[in-house]
Amino acid sequence: MKTILARLAATLLALALTSAPAAAQTKVTIAVGGGACLCYLPTVLAKQLGEYDKAGLAILPSSWSI
Repeated sequence: MKTILARLAATLLALALTSAPAAAQTKVTIAVGGGACLCYLPTVLAKQLGEYDKAGLAILPSSWSI
């Protein structure tokens, strides 16, 4: 569990340090296998915290399964 939290913290720190307001928005669709899986937590959390908007990206999470 500590490893997951450390990776999440590192991901959020990297997003915070590299995100800057962009002039134009780029539409991006991200396929996720399901919101309940912890492996997609950084993607979902960044969307909810508005990090993609700060970077000028219009993210559309798309759930799918094989």
